[in-house]
Parts: sequence; structure tokens; C-alpha cells
Amino acid sequence: MVIDVSFRVMGNNLPLDHGYSLYSTLSSVLPSVHNAEWLAIHPISGFPVGGKSLQITDRSRLRLRLPHERLVDVIPLAGKQLVLANASNHFAIRLGVPEAYTLDPSPVLASRCVVIKVSEVENSDRSPDREMFMGALKSQMTQHGIEGEAWIDKRRDSRGRELSRRIMHLKGKSIVGYSVRVSDLSDEASIKLQETGLGGRHRMGCGIFVPVKARGEQ
Repeated sequence: MVIDVSFRVMGNNLPLDHGYSLYSTLSSVLPSVHNAEWLAIHPISGFPVGGKSLQITDRSRLRLRLPHERLVDVIPLAGKQLVLANASNHFAIRLGVPEAYTLDPSPVLASRCVVIKVSEVENSDRSPDREMFMGALKSQMTQHGIEGEAWIDKRRDSRGRELSRRIMHLKGKSIVGYSVRVSDLSDEASIKLQETGLGGRHRMGCGIFVPVKARGEQ
């Protein structure tokens, strides 16, 4: 059984793009999570400020998705101080005690950023466009036996930039992904998509799907 383990996050702020620095820091504190195929690390929640920063709030959490038998591997994070670094600064946060949750099925799931290889551009300097990305996404869903309706927002801002497009910075490289929503999922498919995710970089916050709450839900 796959579960989510949630730690309260205390501190001031973080970089908005903190996937790699968070994974790197967790790996230094817990060497067992380095290159751990069983682990997915959710982006830390918070309030975006100033375009590139994330303000820590009372609801900010570090969530880890992992097999329940691996819970013992991450319990030592309780009470730990983590120092995340980017190109220009260091950010300190402290973790509270963990809470564990089972995954609940939902007909609609979303991922803030999915990074997936697109065969047409793997060996070139081009970035995948929405159509290429959608084709690769649907192909991977079929491989996993997940039936659902994948959707990527087509809207653009006043400058013509795609609202769903995401850029992750990793060791000086810019990696392109998209925000993805999948609907019309059966309970079985919903749990499977949450357990397996899509694309890569799950330890850096990518490809992790969570239920989309209906309006009015808390």
C-alpha cells in the first residue's frame, strides 16, 4: 500500500522552484532516499510572493509519497532543520511530527508539473510543445493501463505564454513540463495514477497527482 506522509513546515520562505534543492537536502540528511525509486516528494505548499519565492504558512507541509513499509525510513526527519540553497541564497525550515494518510480515489486528479520524455525532441535542442507532450502523456497512461481524460490548459497570458507550461531548473539546465489534469477516472485508475505518477523526476516534485477538490470543499 502506498501512503502520503506529511510533516508540518516551519520557517519564513522558500524558492518557488525548490524541487531539486529539497531532494538534495533530504538526501544529505537521509542517505537512503538518494536515488530511491520508491519515493516521490511533493512540492512544499505555501503562498507565492514576488514571482520566485514561496511564503511558509500554517498550512505548509512537506509530503512524501511512499510504500507504507518505508515509513520507518523517513520518521527520523521529525524535528529536523533543513537548509535549502539556490544560486543566490540559503533557506532554513524545520519539520514537525509526521502524519500518515492513505490515498483516496477521486475522479479528477491534477499534477502541478509533469516532466516526460518526448521522442521527437529527446536528441535535439528543441523543447516539447503541447501537442507533442500530450501524445507522450497519453502513451504512458496506456502503458500503465490508466483510462482517463488527460487535459492541459490551452490558455495563454497577455504575452502569449502558455499558462500550463512549467520550467524547472536543474544543475544549470532548464527542463520543460506542463501542469496536467486527468478526469473521468475510476476508483481503481485513480489510485493507480496516484501510486505510479507520470513522467519522471518524482523525487523533485514532478508527476505527482493529487485529488482536485470540488468548489466548496475544504
